[in-house]
Amino acid sequence: MSDSEEEQVKQFTAFIVGFSGAIGQELVKELVNSNEYKHVTLFGRRDDYKIPCLRNEDDEEIEELKEKYSFVKIDFNNLDNEEEKEKFNKAFDKGFCCLGTTKKKAGSAEAFRKVDYDYIVNTATNASESGVKEFHLVSSVGAKADSWFLYPQGRLLLGYY
Repeated sequence: MSDSEEEQVKQFTAFIVGFSGAIGQELVKELVNSNEYKHVTLFGRRDDYKIPCLRNEDDEEIEELKEKYSFVKIDFNNLDNEEEKEKFNKAFDKGFCCLGTTKKKAGSAEAFRKVDYDYIVNTATNASESGVKEFHLVSSVGAKADSWFLYPQGRLLLGYY
């Protein structure tokens, strides 16, 4: 088998955190419908999400996609806990992070940093320690350290992690 044929056969496993937002849902649609991915695990705070791109007009799961994804409930506040770390030990090839919030939704600057920095760093750490080969972070245009706004500051700090 040539290298190009072997490349075509290889299918990846991946996880996504932050899949319920607009960018996350687009990523879910791309990966689940791609022949390059054999399975996508969606880590979330619940295990009963209804992602529009995975459902038909009657709000039922699209049958042929069911085997391509699964939901796994994760406690982002306790990602350093062994039980939560174990969820990353499924030999994922790639991880994708689309986590993010706004200060208004989070309720305070401290809660915003928890979601927009701590959760992301802890997810990346668990992925790395579990042998995930690639970790992709959706960031922001305009991220800079001296921004007056909280969001661009946080996204820049993640780049230094």
